[in-house]
Amino acid sequence: MNKKNNSLRAAAEEQLQQASTTDSATYSAEELLHEFQVHQIELEMQNENLRQAYEALAEFQQEYFDLYEFSPVGYLTLSQQGLIEKINLTGVTLLGESRSQLLQRRFARYINATDADRWHLFFVQVMRGNQQKTITISLKQPNDNWLYVQLHCLPVLKANKQPTLWIALTDITESKQVAAELVIANVELAFQNTEKENRSAELVIANRELVFQNTEKENRAIERRKIEKALQKSEAKLKFLLSNAPVTIFTCEVTPPFNMTYISPNIAAILGYSPEQFLENCNFWQENIHPDDVAQVYENLSQLFEIGKLQHEYRFRIADGSYLWMYDELRLTYDEAGEPNQLIGFWVDITERKQAEQQLRNNEAFTHSILNSLSAQISVLDANGTIVTVNEAWRQFSDANGLPNSYNYNLNRSYFEQGSPSFQESQFKDAINVKDGISAVLAGTQQSFELEYPCHSPTEQRWFNMRVTPLSGTEQGVVVSHQNITQRKLAEIELSIAAAMFESDEMMMVTDTNDVILKVNQKFSEVTGYSAVEVIGQTPRLLSSGQHDASFYAALWQSIHTTGQWKGEIWNRRKNGEIYPEWITITAVKGHDKEVSHYVATMTDITERKQLEKSLHDSESKFRTLFDSSNDAIMLGIPNFFDCNQAALTLFGCKTVAEFCTYHPADLSPLEQPCGTSSLILAQQYTATALEKGQLHFEWTHKRMDTGEIFVAEVLLSALILNEKPVLQATVRDISERKADEEEIKQLAFFDPLTGLPNRRKLHDRLQYAIAINRRSHSQFAVFMMDLDKFKAVNDKLGHAAGDELLKQVAARIINCLRDSDMVARLGGDEFVLVLENLKLPEMADIIALKVIASLTLPFQLSETDSVQIGASIGISLYPQHGNTPESLMDHADTALYQAKDNGRGRFVYFSGNELTLL
Repeated sequence: MNKKNNSLRAAAEEQLQQASTTDSATYSAEELLHEFQVHQIELEMQNENLRQAYEALAEFQQEYFDLYEFSPVGYLTLSQQGLIEKINLTGVTLLGESRSQLLQRRFARYINATDADRWHLFFVQVMRGNQQKTITISLKQPNDNWLYVQLHCLPVLKANKQPTLWIALTDITESKQVAAELVIANVELAFQNTEKENRSAELVIANRELVFQNTEKENRAIERRKIEKALQKSEAKLKFLLSNAPVTIFTCEVTPPFNMTYISPNIAAILGYSPEQFLENCNFWQENIHPDDVAQVYENLSQLFEIGKLQHEYRFRIADGSYLWMYDELRLTYDEAGEPNQLIGFWVDITERKQAEQQLRNNEAFTHSILNSLSAQISVLDANGTIVTVNEAWRQFSDANGLPNSYNYNLNRSYFEQGSPSFQESQFKDAINVKDGISAVLAGTQQSFELEYPCHSPTEQRWFNMRVTPLSGTEQGVVVSHQNITQRKLAEIELSIAAAMFESDEMMMVTDTNDVILKVNQKFSEVTGYSAVEVIGQTPRLLSSGQHDASFYAALWQSIHTTGQWKGEIWNRRKNGEIYPEWITITAVKGHDKEVSHYVATMTDITERKQLEKSLHDSESKFRTLFDSSNDAIMLGIPNFFDCNQAALTLFGCKTVAEFCTYHPADLSPLEQPCGTSSLILAQQYTATALEKGQLHFEWTHKRMDTGEIFVAEVLLSALILNEKPVLQATVRDISERKADEEEIKQLAFFDPLTGLPNRRKLHDRLQYAIAINRRSHSQFAVFMMDLDKFKAVNDKLGHAAGDELLKQVAARIINCLRDSDMVARLGGDEFVLVLENLKLPEMADIIALKVIASLTLPFQLSETDSVQIGASIGISLYPQHGNTPESLMDHADTALYQAKDNGRGRFVYFSGNELTLL
């Protein structure tokens, strides 16, 4: 059977390859369609083989029935009791009654009384033996006519071991009559010797006629023997077919329990049962029907008597206890009165066909499952551009955008009419491109077609990517996929915004934890004279002027390590050798793991400010002029203010200099600074330090006196001598916007703007760090690749705002499930990556995976009215078992994630080489 299946499949593959006229790139959906078509062709070929076998059997059966029914010899089958069980049309004619009257009547009632005893003795003898015997007897027809017949009798055992008698009945009445006439003629001749001479001529003529009649009888006997030989040959052929054909022939009674009266011997090869088991047990057929099919079978049988024929399928238990699917076709036969007298049917084992059909359904379901699991909206078009199928993402998009229902309207409609509302707008140029692209792929003049296009709704901006590829297989068509690329487009926009912010009017520089320069902006190049190519990969020591000793830099890094930031003045050297002063703010950027990943420096060339300060020392009048014209807020005092410029009044929300001078520096501040120290105490400390050292740079949190608004300022305290008295000049610059820019740039560079989680760049750095640490310590860690189940449905149903809120809540729940040493990053969309370090045993990852999945299964309250429930699937890779680079660990975790999704979602799977471990 396996050889047969392999042959059919090979033939189906060959036929499909011959029918295929297009080449296309390999996609999983097209491979599944190809498999679907192969199975369909296999099924069609099996059905064709079965039909041909049945037609051949039916032809041989009809030939046998014709020979049997219309033979010039009467054929009868008698039971052990001498009852007529079967008789052909010639036998019916010879006995002179209808077939319905003859069946189940004793054959002896038609025998002449003078031959009755002889027949009875002959019948007993022939039934006890196994030899063919012949007897000549006379029969009496209902019209009192007499027939002389010769009976050729052969005892035969039926399938149920019951003896029967097959009889070939030949009418020899004419030959008997001729012989009698000849005897009479001879007697008359003897008694009429005197007329011998006169009648000699007549006797010669009579003898000639007798010879002619005997010759005719002999010819008829020869013809009868030829017919009998042909019948025997036909019977042998029929017996061979019935024993070897895949179709089982049977006959049944027409009343329940539908006892079988005959079943072909090949039943043993098909079902493993002997024919006797069916014939001797009236309930055997019913007992072996599958319990779930019995009711339907009897309901079908009730319809048989209404229409006279029936075709149905059901499961039947075979000898080894398993079940086969059987095709059962029944027809009623009727007697001459029009009453049903027998059921004739045949069985065919259709288990392979059923299995192929089930496999076809499974493959189709599998194909649809794969298509429906894809986030892209996919539709399949035929050669005319008509939609023949769509996936769930397509239907959801149609529903969410008010398009007609996919099943009731879109299918079997032109894609160009229903594919997008924009296709109805003649001015939309992309619609023309789409039509031309699809037409080109259908015509084979273009291998594929791809287009990115905007499709904005009234409430949001959206972008999509369309890809059109030819459909492989026997059918001409294309696969059209639409992928929502809005997140990528928005990310590109955000990156361009970040890049614009990075290219601000202040110099900016980003270094790694080893103080290696990663990036600088254009302003940096303009001020220093170094291009980005010249400094990237170098350290900031490239700019060193030699004006600061080692203790200065030690104090700088001590501040950064302690507070996460340092601000102050540094003298640096330009490329041309010129030394210049900078005001620099260095910030340590930390991730959720609280580890420093980068340093961001914001630098301002303060050459002009230094020159201003020098000018102020030279001339009080000049100082006053510069003082009043400065854009920075400048205040004079020790410790209370006694003067300020207009910029100070504007900055602190005061109307007059007199009003401003009523405030102590601590009054212009909140009660405490961000470090937790009292503003008054800290102001006193800074004042003393500035007077002692001559100058002090720091950041200070101020407060506007009119609105109470809090803002961050850059403060320079300079000790001056004014009118021979020491005073402090405070130069204050509002850096709130700059601080916000720095924070935003830091977040955009290394963190996801929506959830605040580390982004892909930060994740990559963390993985490199983890690999280095664990390689040295010979320990292991885990990488989780996770995405959310049903997230797209939330977006489609409740909108992107709800989706964003869901992502933020998901991020918070994941963090709550992790340890301090763990990290979670968001790659985009609903994809998250978790890094679990310090794993003493791999099984420790199981606990956290189960905890995360369980936490995300709980409902999320997105608003007062909207609550959703989702799930999560996780793929896990382990270092060093599954890779020793960030890329290999993430790729293997991603492979495991797809397996987890394919196996029902809501679970996690470990990557394990060629096989995956599902949990």
